[in-house]
Amino acid sequence: MREHYPTVVPGQSWRVELVRPAMRRDGSSFDDHAIHRVLRESGIQQAKGEWYRCTVREVERAIRAVTLGENTIMQRDRDFPMRPEQEEAVRRKWYIILSQQ
Repeated sequence: MREHYPTVVPGQSWRVELVRPAMRRDGSSFDDHAIHRVLRESGIQQAKGEWYRCTVREVERAIRAVTLGENTIMQRDRDFPMRPEQEEAVRRKWYIILSQQ
């Protein structure tokens, strides 16, 4: 942040609240403008300049949306691995699909 300061601020100094990699699932990178776009599209109010009235959780969700190629914040922001029976069902279905070709 020091290299960008003084950016237009809403009357207070900055404090780093969240650090995350800026990489999409395909390996490409993104910048803060992509996060700003998702925040705006999700109805998050822009305070001034590059500042938004949002929570750290909302920023995490915006980063996740950009990572997944989404335009707005999703309500679900965590991934969970499949249960063993789900993995087995997918494996069986995949086998059926491949055997029909």
